[in-house]
Amino acid sequence: TAAAAAAAASPAAATARRSTASLLLGCTLAEGALVMLASTSLPLLSLRLGWSASMLGLYNSAWGVGSGVLSLTLWPHLLASRALPDRAALRLGIGCLALTSASLSLWSASARVLWAVLPLGTVAVGLVRSIP
Repeated sequence: TAAAAAAAASPAAATARRSTASLLLGCTLAEGALVMLASTSLPLLSLRLGWSASMLGLYNSAWGVGSGVLSLTLWPHLLASRALPDRAALRLGIGCLALTSASLSLWSASARVLWAVLPLGTVAVGLVRSIP
């Protein structure tokens, strides 16, 4: 109908569409960075450290379980209550991912550094994948 077309063409609707598109783009870029970190950077770093495949599996499992626990408990509560808005959650997740990547690239590779950045990576994955 003409009223629906007029409402869809309103400035508020256009702003909402742009807002949704920018949020989706941010989530997609963050997800791509997470996949590259987990599928390329971490395996190469673990090889350099002399880790076995099972040790890398343990690390990835710890990361996944931590992210899953946060995604099932803390993040839905904060996002639903609007105590943590979607955009702020995305920025926090991307910031934690950036800190994780920067830490791994700036400091010499060691098991200590890898385990030290695990909480940042856990927050990054949990937030990026919990945003509705």
